[in-house]
Amino acid sequence: MSTTILPLLGAAAGAALASFAGVVHARGWRRACAGRSQCDSCAHALGWAELVPLLGWLALRGRCRHCGADIGVTAPLTELLGAAAGVAVTLVLLLRVG
Repeated sequence: MSTTILPLLGAAAGAALASFAGVVHARGWRRACAGRSQCDSCAHALGWAELVPLLGWLALRGRCRHCGADIGVTAPLTELLGAAAGVAVTLVLLLRVG
């Protein structure tokens, strides 16, 4: 596998894990694993495209697609830090192997 693809995969994995960790932190373990994610303002269930870490928030410009309410920056910042950590771990592993 190409060494340029591996950091991208690390970023995606880090962002996804950070996103899930943020949901568990906000809702608690039992509520994080039950039910679908929804808008905090209008309770509309979010679709898969709205749940893609970082990209969903950027595509929606930080607003709910249905009611237009602001979506906080905490979730995308958490996902960004997770992506950075994923890239860092991937690069460290690549340097140790090669």
